[in-house]
Amino acid sequence: MLNSKTGRRLLAICAAASAATGIGAVAAPAASASTIPPGHIQICAQGDYHSSIQIVSQPIPGVLATTGGLDMVPVAPGGPCSMTEFDTHGATVEVRVWGFAPDGTAFPMHSQFYNSAQGLGIGTQGTSSAPYYWLW
Repeated sequence: MLNSKTGRRLLAICAAASAATGIGAVAAPAASASTIPPGHIQICAQGDYHSSIQIVSQPIPGVLATTGGLDMVPVAPGGPCSMTEFDTHGATVEVRVWGFAPDGTAFPMHSQFYNSAQGLGIGTQGTSSAPYYWLW
């Protein structure tokens, strides 16, 4: 539990980051992390724009192979969340979150590192002109 001083400091840091980037980020409570099973990534588009994830291929430690990559089909706003299974084989991969403006133009929202030893949930909200995301 955050004390009020730490909470105010965290809010100030988030507000400054949002102002600097133009994209807001809201973190969900840590307890909700258990809702996504290990080895899975979920994306929910709850704003007025489509959203998608891109997983960037990385070398697998100790072998001459890569994790492969993934460009997920965009998730429709207000529709069901989409979950995909992705095994990183011990590597840490970059997961890029994209939003799509009404004209179909993609805009970057966030980049998150992921290892399949855990699950990752991503939610996008707001409007295409004022998007934000949250993680769980």
